[in-house]
Amino acid sequence: MVLVGFFGRNSGHKHPERALEIFGAYARGAYAVCHACGRFTPFFRDPIDGSEIAPSRCVGCGSERPDAWPGRAVCPPVHAHELLSPVECTLSGGWQLERLVERLGLAGQVLFDRSRHVGMGVEAAEVAHRMGACDVHLLPFDREAGNFTVLETAACGVANIITNVSAPPEYASPFSILVPTLARPFGPYGAEGIIDSGAAIGALVRLAGDAPLRQQLGARGIEVAQAYA
Repeated sequence: MVLVGFFGRNSGHKHPERALEIFGAYARGAYAVCHACGRFTPFFRDPIDGSEIAPSRCVGCGSERPDAWPGRAVCPPVHAHELLSPVECTLSGGWQLERLVERLGLAGQVLFDRSRHVGMGVEAAEVAHRMGACDVHLLPFDREAGNFTVLETAACGVANIITNVSAPPEYASPFSILVPTLARPFGPYGAEGIIDSGAAIGALVRLAGDAPLRQQLGARGIEVAQAYA
């Protein structure tokens, strides 16, 4: 079993909804792999009835009929670090994550901390305990100045999967899989990067199935974190 963590605010550019979509496609086996180029492509999920349709061709090279992987009998859980009530979601501008989890069919595989509230902190030792319990930290941000949780999870020996955009890759590349962007739109705070969900699924498949690689990246993360105050 692999525990995938998301440590970030339920609002703005952290994108917990993308983290859940990426994890959901991985956990359900709802993705296809191209014979020609090896690219991962998630299934299209109908927002109305929740049905999933396998892609007819690779979005990368255009090859037809990529292999669809079957769903897994035992799927790993993901740890969502923050759950807000509907009122608090309105106040913070965040997602109603519990409803999203239900729509994605992940109710039995997502762990929520229902004791968390907006403006309510967690002791540093408890945060470190939760971070260290994870096997992978997935954070599909679209822009970042530095991002403490990437470095903090690294200090706890956790491999990261992050978007290859903005500042974090400058220090996080030794302990992370950097996922390329599909688009670089110009937002209100400058250029942003929309993560390639297929590539992120591929990164999660790779790390989930390779414990030695996770341990190697985790050890590098501790070394990098020790160089910072």
